[in-house]
Amino acid sequence: MKEIYIEYNPFTLELIVKEDGEKFDTESKIYEYINSRKRLQFWLDKLIIILYENINDTFNITFKGTILDYEDLQLEVEHFNKVNNTNITLVHEQVRSVYDRLKELKYLFSYMIDTAPFEELKEEKIIEQFNEDIGKEFELAVVATMSSGKSTLLNAFLGRELMPSKNQACTATIVRIRDVDGMEGASAICLDDKENVVINEVTDITVENMKEFNDNEKVSYIDIKTDIPFVSSHNFDVVLIDTPGPNNSRDERHKEKTYKVINESNALVLYVLNATQLSTNDDNLLLSSVLRAMEKAGKQAKDRFLFVVNKIDAFDLEAGDSIEKVREDVISYLKSHGIVNPNIYLVSAQTALITKLKKKNDKLSIKQEGDFEIIKSLFEEFDELHLSKYASLSNRGHDKINEMLKHAEDELDTLLVHSGVPAVEIAINDYLEKYVITEKIRKGVNIFIGYIKEKNIENNIAAALLENEMKLKKFNRRISDEVKLVDKYDGIYEKLNVLRGIIRNAESIENRVKEIKINKIWLDDFIDKVINIIEL
Repeated sequence: MKEIYIEYNPFTLELIVKEDGEKFDTESKIYEYINSRKRLQFWLDKLIIILYENINDTFNITFKGTILDYEDLQLEVEHFNKVNNTNITLVHEQVRSVYDRLKELKYLFSYMIDTAPFEELKEEKIIEQFNEDIGKEFELAVVATMSSGKSTLLNAFLGRELMPSKNQACTATIVRIRDVDGMEGASAICLDDKENVVINEVTDITVENMKEFNDNEKVSYIDIKTDIPFVSSHNFDVVLIDTPGPNNSRDERHKEKTYKVINESNALVLYVLNATQLSTNDDNLLLSSVLRAMEKAGKQAKDRFLFVVNKIDAFDLEAGDSIEKVREDVISYLKSHGIVNPNIYLVSAQTALITKLKKKNDKLSIKQEGDFEIIKSLFEEFDELHLSKYASLSNRGHDKINEMLKHAEDELDTLLVHSGVPAVEIAINDYLEKYVITEKIRKGVNIFIGYIKEKNIENNIAAALLENEMKLKKFNRRISDEVKLVDKYDGIYEKLNVLRGIIRNAESIENRVKEIKINKIWLDDFIDKVINIIEL
């Protein structure tokens, strides 16, 4: 049995693959991937196949890397074993978490500003660049055609009724919801993008305000600040973008924004489908655009798209409807558009929203109260409606779901998990950890190292140290010479005073040498700590 060792560093994109302790030959097929300097997810679907073809036998794999990269590899191994009836085993060698590394990076930045003995490392330029790259906002776009329940899903994420929801096209503007951790309520600014002016500002916005803004033809954009509870964005800004469907945008540029989000950005896209009405012309156009985007960069491109299938609670299980059949229909529908092995999440956004509102003791409408009683009884009666179990999550993701059920405080917590929305929230946070935070760490480290090189600090220290050590040697030789001759001079007291002056100068240079050495130790230690952040 062969032993395969795989080490993947998502920060440097370095990949090491060994067979029984030996690196693969440069002529082997896998070598080109080892040196590709691309994300593991870019070609992960080929890795096990190539290894099996190269070894021509089953093998054991030890993988050293982050937990999320390991889980992706685990899925590939499980799929290969199932299809090929093999028994490839996989063991994970743990490394420090991404969040610990980001925390350390932010600490080192503060440490540098507070203690660096070099003014170059305290310049406004590096502070601005670091804060910009680390704090740069990440877009989470919600895309859908009409009547998918997109607004209800957004409200479920927020845990409050903010986005207008009705059985007709209701989003005619682009809404940007910026996460502000711990913020009570929500504030909004309405913009006329054509005139580049602020039309209105509201400090405590309501769903009624949103309806008014949406109906105002002068309003092109609505910027909202509020807490998005499931996202912990202490490290960077997360922005939920609600884009108008192409069938109801009153501004052609808004339609272009939707397609740009799909094709040209790095945004995570939640594509919301109506489970009761899968096929529409607008869906066909959007899904063609999604397919092109998904074909660009392997699994990473695929991971960018979460297909959230809403309104699952609309099916009548008592009359014989099947949730598994609904899921199979969605898979077939997406496959008909060329999208295979999609990340699918079955949800009842209405269930999640009402449950969250009741959890907060918010007042429900008479209809919502009635809907809640019906939904609760259905979810209690039919295990098939426990929607999170169908989610395209990793094993660890499903473990989180099980932990949530295990520690549920009441029936509301349990119902919320079964609504399927928490599974989507887990998937979003996993994506942020796997791709967004690792990239921010890489950029942050490069800022430090790049700036030190740009300012030539290491070479300047070495040059200053050499120059002062040479000066010190000259002074020490001069002192030695003067001491040997001092008793031969007339005016010995004057000569002693001169000698004392030379000694003082020598001591000054000696102190300078010590200072430079201390600064060099600080810099070497700082560089080591920075580089250590991106080492496995």
